[in-house]
This record gives sequence, structure tokens and C-alpha cells, in this order.
Amino acid sequence: MNEIVQPTVSVVVPWCNRQEVVGTVQRNWPFIRSIGGELILVNCAGDHEQFQNLLRESGVSGVRAVEVPAPVFSKALALNIGVGVMRAPHFFCLDSDVVLGEDALPLTMAAIEGKPAFATISWMHESEPVLSMFGKALATCQNDYLRSMITTVSSVLTFGDGTTLTVPVSKENVFTGSRFGCGLLLVKREDILAVNGYNSELMMWGWEDLDIQLRLKKHLRLEHVEAGEVCHLTHGDEQRALNGQSRHATNLENLARAFTRYSLGDFQGTLEADVNQWRSTLQELPV
Repeated sequence: MNEIVQPTVSVVVPWCNRQEVVGTVQRNWPFIRSIGGELILVNCAGDHEQFQNLLRESGVSGVRAVEVPAPVFSKALALNIGVGVMRAPHFFCLDSDVVLGEDALPLTMAAIEGKPAFATISWMHESEPVLSMFGKALATCQNDYLRSMITTVSSVLTFGDGTTLTVPVSKENVFTGSRFGCGLLLVKREDILAVNGYNSELMMWGWEDLDIQLRLKKHLRLEHVEAGEVCHLTHGDEQRALNGQSRHATNLENLARAFTRYSLGDFQGTLEADVNQWRSTLQELPV
């Protein structure tokens, strides 16, 4: 009998009707496989036949494909289902339109090794860089002497127990349009379970990534480190699963839901409830 080898890292990709996953799976799977990781694609509210066809078109074998028959897409729910079926001691969230740098996973895993910490990706470069108006105005200033200009935005939260938390909201290289990969999270399995995963009350797009980081800091006092680089396949908001709403609107709604929990001292996610609700209807497809 062949012994099942535990993967080093479980890379979970939430999916809903995104065609580009064919290319990103083809390009990412060799990096993941080379370090003994597993790749889990979670179809949340996406088209079943399209999902199967895209997996076949990718031509890869050995990845895991899980379907959750939710009525609408929820990135947080998809990620919680991925956590529920993962087999590795490390969890990594990867979007369907992102290509890993060859050393992105080894660098992030090394960054948290042996210490209470979680990691996110340092830099996400666009496949088709689009500069802000500020960046366009200053682009001619970049040269061998003036290499970069990085702008950052952070929120500082103060709680009644006297603690404060700094949440990095954005970081951008003005000259290149590259930004930090705040949603691409690497965390130890024991730590994501300790905060009960993501919060699936945060629907569609916005704040779900910063929410879990805030809770990892507040509840477990983990350090936030950054490492590694990736490439984002540039696209507009029309490709996001927003259910007819704007990205700004869903982000504001999610902020209100999350901060209601914080105001009650609730820093737990919905992993256990999500897994219990969907366990009997999950389907893992052969790939």
C-alpha cells in the first residue's frame, strides 16, 4: 500500500466563471508541485460544465477540484471550504487570475517559519501596467538615481481594552503601478483554525482579506510579514463576481458587517458553520 504523503502547503483558488484559470493553473501547478504542495480549486456558484471543461482544457493532473452549490459567489465561503478539505500544515490563498513567481511560496513559507506570524505577498505586478494619474505625471522622473516612489495607506484601530492595530489598506509603486498582494495570504493551518477561518458574511468582494488579517493580529497577536512577488492578469471590474453591484458598494457593505462584529468583541470567522452547512453537498471532481 502506498503511503499518502502530507503536502507542504495547500494552495486554495476560489473560482466562479473565470476563463483565465486555465492558463494560471498551467503556470502555477509546476511551482506548487515542485515544493510538494497541493492545489485546490473551489467552484463556488460557478457553472458546473464550464468548470469541468476548463479543468480538462488545462491538461494538468493531480490538482483537486471541489464544488460548493452556493446560490451566489462568496470568496470567503470558497476559502473556508478549501480550509475544510486541505491536507497541509500551511494554507495559501491564490486568486484565479494570479501567476506565482517561481520563489513566491518558498519565500513566504520561510518568512513565517518558527515564529508567530502570517505572510502576504510583497508585490503584485500587472501583466498590463496601468499607472494612476499621479504615476503618469511623475513617470518621466524615474531614472537610475530615483528608482521608485511607494505610497502607503493604513488604518489604525483603537479598542476599549487599550490595544491598537494598524491595518495596511494599500501600498503602490507609483512609477510601475505594482501594488502589495494583501489578499494572497499564507498562514499556518492551526492559526487559521484558531480564528475560525474567513467570515462568509462578507459577500462577493471587499475587506474579507483585511478582515482575517486583522483578526489574526488581534486574536492571536501574530506578526504580519511580506515576501515574494506575483503577476496579476490585468482586467476590469466587469470580470469580478459582484452580482450586479459595484466594487465600492460591496466593500462598504462588508466593512459595515465586519465592524459590527469588532464592536461586539467578536473576532471569529464562520469556518465551522460553513463547513457544517455545506459538507453533505460538496462534490470533489476527478481531475
